[in-house]
Amino acid sequence: MSVSVPASGRRGPARLPLAIAVLASIAVRAIPELLAGPWPLGFDAVFRYAPFVHETQESGLGVAMSGVITERLPPLFFLFLGIPASVIPAEPFAFTKVAGVLLAGLLALSMYYFARRGLEWNTSRSLLVVLLTSLYFVPLRFSWDMYNNTLGYAFAIIALVHLPREASNRVRPDLVFFTMALFSMITSELTAVLLGAISVVFLAFQLRARRAPALVLMAVSGLSILLSLVYLRVLFPPLSPSSPLAPPTFAVVFPFNYVGVDQDIYAYPSVIDVYTQVLALGAMLFLPFVPLAVRGAIADSRVVVWGFVLALAGFSILFSPFAAVPLWHRWLFMLVFPVILMTANALAKVHPRKVLAYLLAILLLGVPYLVAPPEYAFVYYSTPVTTRYVPSSMLQNTVPLSDCQDVVDLILWFNSGGFESPVLLAPARFAGWAHLYARGADVFTVEEPSQINNGNFSAYRHVFYLYWAPFEGWFDASVMPNGLVLLREWGRIALYERLP
Repeated sequence: MSVSVPASGRRGPARLPLAIAVLASIAVRAIPELLAGPWPLGFDAVFRYAPFVHETQESGLGVAMSGVITERLPPLFFLFLGIPASVIPAEPFAFTKVAGVLLAGLLALSMYYFARRGLEWNTSRSLLVVLLTSLYFVPLRFSWDMYNNTLGYAFAIIALVHLPREASNRVRPDLVFFTMALFSMITSELTAVLLGAISVVFLAFQLRARRAPALVLMAVSGLSILLSLVYLRVLFPPLSPSSPLAPPTFAVVFPFNYVGVDQDIYAYPSVIDVYTQVLALGAMLFLPFVPLAVRGAIADSRVVVWGFVLALAGFSILFSPFAAVPLWHRWLFMLVFPVILMTANALAKVHPRKVLAYLLAILLLGVPYLVAPPEYAFVYYSTPVTTRYVPSSMLQNTVPLSDCQDVVDLILWFNSGGFESPVLLAPARFAGWAHLYARGADVFTVEEPSQINNGNFSAYRHVFYLYWAPFEGWFDASVMPNGLVLLREWGRIALYERLP
């Protein structure tokens, strides 16, 4: 396979650069997984993906996928994860660790593909894109646990290469665009919205120029709206499963009011807090790129619209904090990728020594994120304002690696306790562990203390709560439900029982 490169006037085999692109990114992303040993990396790897693998192995792929559909989650990545899990008798964490590494390689490959095929850059400039994608902390943060988003974004970037900027009778490019867009939209909620918005913008361009609109853009736009309404649970709202917990008061809706929210990573008592958080995270994400990205601005309409849509979604909170796009920080994460393209474009025009110096700086910024444990995190990643969005180190999941064995041991002790009619409750940080290791008890995820305080546990003799030991780890007394007494500590982890 050859790709024409007008900028260099040369043609060459693409296989070797492609192999370098994939293997380099995989090698970098594998470093923290090797350092972590048997334990997983990433919040969602423990909270969502490993329990899905466990359910697949215990009850079958059909049962596990029915849960995904019931929750109205994009199904494709779960299907990709569940098929091998249904035939390979490996530990659930083994699947999540391999998935994170492979997804990092696929994301780098998609960026290479966009640079080489979409922008028709030469090999060296395209490999610069791969190096930045492999070494910078934001793509690493993506593959840390945002598996759905990572896979969906890789499909979306590939789709953008074939985006029809004007109506034509060429079936093959339109088919590739639609196929990749479809895969992306049934993998990630955010990329479903992103591709729909980009398609709408290009449709508007075509109508303004009085050209016939591309039918495939109309199809992607319509499908994006339909799937977004399903993911938001506006269409086909799921039935609430039977649970002793009271319903949570927090929900992600559109438009979203960020002011006064106090839930999970979103805790903004005032408008000032909103602006502080957004500006601090924005500076952290983009300052290493800004000077070069401005110089390397790309006139390609796909890059311009891609970046514009993401910037609008991510920074809408600054202009309308009371009614903005949900999940603002994830849109800013995705905005880093077109900025990487612009940075690589600028680097390709400067002296090689300056390029090496810049790449060394990015490497020195990325290495601590890859290898430093949370207790020794590099100061750039340990600012309290940003750690809620970007973990201070990759060497952790829902808990630091040093606490993983204690979590498992405490749950195994609970299993051996012989408690009559027990229910085990846990916040998201510990719920995945409970689903994986608890036996003989119903397990429920607690999103906020009011769900326990106002719940109905009359069907159970014992109500337990898995959390940090008092004043250990990330213990927060303000999120502790009422009526709990300490039953057992194991290291920094504790099991509490709720008084009748």
